[in-house]
Amino acid sequence: MNVFQFILHLGIINIVFSYVWKWVFVLPSALLFLLIKIDNASYIVKAFGSYLLSSLTAILTLIAIQDNPTILSALLFSFISIFVLYMGYARIEQGTVLCFIIDINLANELFDLLIKRVNKI
Repeated sequence: MNVFQFILHLGIINIVFSYVWKWVFVLPSALLFLLIKIDNASYIVKAFGSYLLSSLTAILTLIAIQDNPTILSALLFSFISIFVLYMGYARIEQGTVLCFIIDINLANELFDLLIKRVNKI
């Protein structure tokens, strides 16, 4: 497996895993945890998702290293997979921070509406 095929397969794994993970596991589990009222369940779901994505990436990296058993290719494939995982986790964290900012803005708007209503009375 050459480097370009490896990058293509990593991209496919990231895209398919992200899509399937969000719609098949995260959304139903979020609704379930909302009904059960478990507060810290999102951390468990994120940890399990990170574990699965890291495992799939590691398996693909090991397959690529077995096809090209040189030190240079082993280092190159390892650095590429670490970079792809890092970018994937950064994207997930960016979405979390964006949701947090939106929640703060909504809370501020609700607080402003409440203050305006209290001032009218």
